[in-house]
Amino acid sequence: METVMSEKPARQTGTPDWLRFTARSDTRYKMALEGADGGDLAHHNLLSGGMRELRIAFDLARLYFKTVPEGGAALDLCCGAGYMSDCLRQFGFNTLGADLNADAIALAQKRYGENRYLEADVSRPDNFLSDESFNLILAREAHPFSRIGDFDFHLEMIRSYLSILEPGGLMIIAHARRGGGMDFPSIDYNRLKQRADLGVLMTGPFMPQLIKRFGPSLRSRAAVNALSAGARFYQTLTGTRLIEIFLLYKPV
Repeated sequence: METVMSEKPARQTGTPDWLRFTARSDTRYKMALEGADGGDLAHHNLLSGGMRELRIAFDLARLYFKTVPEGGAALDLCCGAGYMSDCLRQFGFNTLGADLNADAIALAQKRYGENRYLEADVSRPDNFLSDESFNLILAREAHPFSRIGDFDFHLEMIRSYLSILEPGGLMIIAHARRGGGMDFPSIDYNRLKQRADLGVLMTGPFMPQLIKRFGPSLRSRAAVNALSAGARFYQTLTGTRLIEIFLLYKPV
């Protein structure tokens, strides 16, 4: 999804009006569903494809947590046209994609119909998920984490999703926090890492743009940190919008 306006960090007292941020992407989903050129909806902000980005996230999980889910149920938050949902399927997961936009869900069902999809506000998981649990939860470029400057709001969301994450499960939060003229708020990873009361192991954020070049054989934390720092330095110099990856692992 793409932003169409900026917002100052603000305390949220109810469900945010996400439609303020989604006008451009909503139009593109409708165009694509009707057969017109909706732009690059599938590979939004992906440098080397969804499969490779997920592989990097799984490699990081193995490096820092010594394990990664091997199949099971996956939940793709803000799934859009379903591309990343289907990448998860190709990794062996039974995937459920959820998005606020009805046209996006219809497009995902049309393009990647082997997965399940729900039209839902993912900032309130209790409203659309019941009696389901997941081995993997992916929140990639999800507005609730990258348009709202309220840490308590983010923390409440994460707690809700961790409650339906199976032991041994992994939650991946991935989005760009700056660059490309972005001036909206985002989740505070540093504060999140200090929350020992969540009962999970956490690592990140990593910038995978240089890590991707070394493939799945990379196993050194020092190398990962150096390559991530290099990508962050490049972003600072160029102002490029780059994805960051943050991982939460729920111990068995």
